[in-house]
Amino acid sequence: MRRLSIILFLFYTLILTACAVGESVPPGNYVVYPANPRTQIVPVTVTAEGYHIDIRNRPTAASTKTVTVYPTYTPLPTYTKYPTYTPAVSTPTETDEPSPTPEAQTETVTFEPGDPKVCLVRTLITNHLIRADHAVTAAVVGSVPVTQYATVISVYVIVDVYNEWLEVNYKRENGTVVHGWMFRDDSNLLFGADDTLEICLDTDLTPTIYVNNPPPSPVPTVAAVTPTPLPPPTGCEVFNPGGGNINVRTGPGTSYAVLYQLKSGESGLAVRVQIIGADEWAYFSKLSVSGQNVYGYAALKLNGAAIARLRGNCASVPRRIAVGNTAGLHTLGFSVNTYAVLSVATDFGFLKLTDDAYALATEARKLNPDILIVHRNIFLMDVGRRDCPTGYGMGNEATARSNAQAWFSLQYRTLQARNLLGQGVIDWHELQNECGYPGATYENAYWLEMLRLAKEKGLCLAVYSDSYGTPEIDQFVSRRPVFDRILSDECQPGRHHIVSLHTYGNVASGEWIFGRWLKFRAALGSQYDELQYVFTEFGVTNAAGNNDGRGAADCGMATHETLEAVAEYKKHPEVLGFALFSVGPGSEWVDLTSCLLQIADGPE
Repeated sequence: MRRLSIILFLFYTLILTACAVGESVPPGNYVVYPANPRTQIVPVTVTAEGYHIDIRNRPTAASTKTVTVYPTYTPLPTYTKYPTYTPAVSTPTETDEPSPTPEAQTETVTFEPGDPKVCLVRTLITNHLIRADHAVTAAVVGSVPVTQYATVISVYVIVDVYNEWLEVNYKRENGTVVHGWMFRDDSNLLFGADDTLEICLDTDLTPTIYVNNPPPSPVPTVAAVTPTPLPPPTGCEVFNPGGGNINVRTGPGTSYAVLYQLKSGESGLAVRVQIIGADEWAYFSKLSVSGQNVYGYAALKLNGAAIARLRGNCASVPRRIAVGNTAGLHTLGFSVNTYAVLSVATDFGFLKLTDDAYALATEARKLNPDILIVHRNIFLMDVGRRDCPTGYGMGNEATARSNAQAWFSLQYRTLQARNLLGQGVIDWHELQNECGYPGATYENAYWLEMLRLAKEKGLCLAVYSDSYGTPEIDQFVSRRPVFDRILSDECQPGRHHIVSLHTYGNVASGEWIFGRWLKFRAALGSQYDELQYVFTEFGVTNAAGNNDGRGAADCGMATHETLEAVAEYKKHPEVLGFALFSVGPGSEWVDLTSCLLQIADGPE
């Protein structure tokens, strides 16, 4: 240690001497801001990779030089993933570790009256790289610090949503602007930050790029003209035969919001027909006056009376009944195709969302106000991907409560950064994933503290999130103190916390896999019958005949097993929903995106 101190002293003396006499400093990386600096003594760190000298400008009348030597910053080690049914991400690494110097505090961008509102993106967990072009091989030209904003100019689409690059301008504190491209990693970026999502989505789309423009000016009113008759459609169209405008709604029912009005003679491309009792609704797309596609539902029949009509080649258009309110989807936040999920949002009653899911949650609720939504953070601020608290299950009751406080704080800050704490966005928050049974004393102390903290913040939780086939019956019964708290205390008016379980087995897997929750209920006793359950991961058989959440999807089998589960769960009102695992490509986990319409079709 003494030898190192002597070396550092001699090394630093050499640097100051070189600066004082105007000689050049040794080779290294330099940032030089001459103009009236002042000498200041600072520590020097010598590493195997050398050192960095930063000669900065100081607002003073002195005329000497300042030499500041920063230590080389070593990135944090990669976190080892836990054995769980959490998706493994295989996307470009476009984040760098935060600077060792304190970053600016989180700010909110506000728009003054008259200012043009622009699309914003904000970093959530760590700094995010800016590259010279939309490719991981392009040179790095800068980075956006954590919690800071950049203005989105355009979006380069390689594959919709999960492989996109944002063209941005980032204004540094010194006023200089960095222009370049950021990979759209939704685990670290909030696209459409500070209520600018509509601006971000209100763009001109081409197969490769869409540009962020302000909303178009209102189209001036023009004199009515007699439309030129169109040739017969090659596909199936929904059209208005006349007699008044027909409302196009967000969902199949008169309680849903009106998106557009189909004028007499107007038409759109039919996708499917939804049958609800005596009513029939056509889901279709229509190019609006503003040039944007409007997707919505128009009534073909209401109480048996004909409204809109179908024409053209309509034999292949699916006619179906909704699959059921308990059925739902588990989405992968880093890769889910938002539009594919929204296209079936009215057919399912339950969603399990992950990571940056604000847009999907809010848009799904607009389409289906009755949908139930559970959310879990896979990636957390400051620490990256984590399923469970560090040291979970180790220590006494005091340690358990302390661990709960630290974990809840980390989860809450991440939810806050992702804008997921607003009223009506998420119904229940799942704060951990398959962490195992740590023993009754520790577990009860931990979860009672989590419920207390959630009560303070007005959050409702989906507790435990046990892996399939667990826990043992007596272990579940040992949770009675937590269940007593859940049943005696509402987390929000008219709502209680719920129990989250996972199952990877269809109805045929029997009472110990599929029906395990019924054994839990029987062992607990009738005084706990009011407990409510959700299955936030429900595995279906893949193309290879396995049910482990991996591999290629078998859409026929997924549809069959979903309908079987719906029929069984309908007998048990304590089950609020189950989420088919999973929706979103780019990982080892099965991707059901291509199966969504078939599953939603339900019984023909």
